[in-house]
Amino acid sequence: MIKQIILTLLLIIYCLPTNANVVIGTGIMYQKINNPHFEYKDDYETLKKPSSLSIGYNIEMNRFNILASTNRIINKEIKRDVIIGNVVMPSKSKIEYDLLQIGYRKNRIMPGIFIANSRVTTTIAQYKDIEHAIVYGASLTYLYDKSFSPSLVYIAPNSELHMKGGLGLVFNLHF
Repeated sequence: MIKQIILTLLLIIYCLPTNANVVIGTGIMYQKINNPHFEYKDDYETLKKPSSLSIGYNIEMNRFNILASTNRIINKEIKRDVIIGNVVMPSKSKIEYDLLQIGYRKNRIMPGIFIANSRVTTTIAQYKDIEHAIVYGASLTYLYDKSFSPSLVYIAPNSELHMKGGLGLVFNLHF
């Protein structure tokens, strides 16, 4: 359903006279996960390097920006160690999302809100778990110039993903 809404919005927006561009981005994220089945050995492993590249379409109408993006095209698994009982085991996680973000630009600063259809696949030994959730949050973007914009991102808590919240630093290139 989210995909249909995003595609409908993109079609409507594509037909409007606006300023639009393709956006490619990546970033580092920290999510506080409290999974009842295991705990992560190091909560900060995801801050070491980006695991995906997102691509999207950004439209500016007056001072409002609408971004629809996905990271499903270029995305790799995140390898982390988990503790189950007293045993440390390797795990692999893959986070995929389709995102819709709306922001209001004031000079070079753009606060925004987003909603994302997320899918998290976690593999530990022979166990594989796939979780789907709607995730939402807020962002604060600095429009450095017409081609580059770093953002701070806050991800709201989500019970389906056992997430107490998250923070991120995202870098986008506009073409």
